[in-house]
Amino acid sequence: MIKIEGKTVILNGNIFTFQNTVLDAVSIEQKLLVVFQPDNADNSKNNLYCYDLNKKMIWRIQEPSTDIAGTVRFPYIGLCVQAAQQAVVDFYGRRFTFNIESGEITGKDIVR
Repeated sequence: MIKIEGKTVILNGNIFTFQNTVLDAVSIEQKLLVVFQPDNADNSKNNLYCYDLNKKMIWRIQEPSTDIAGTVRFPYIGLCVQAAQQAVVDFYGRRFTFNIESGEITGKDIVR
């Protein structure tokens, strides 16, 4: 079970403390996926990170191609895990699927 408290995620008794506020977190395939509250930095739109259970960062979500995301980008606000597919959702309801091993964006659809 995951519990989020500001900048801290508690997963099965393991405490992960971060510098930024956590918006959402999911544990899947021995990994912790974390969406952080965006800051004012230019790269804050790529605010999904993946950590192993030893608290080591594995990857940061990659910039989606303009073929998938278009030219307008927004920070991510949540995660969606359904069956064998995981996705991150942005402020405008676009759901981006990604590769759990690399953080590469693989597709997009619209959440209704």
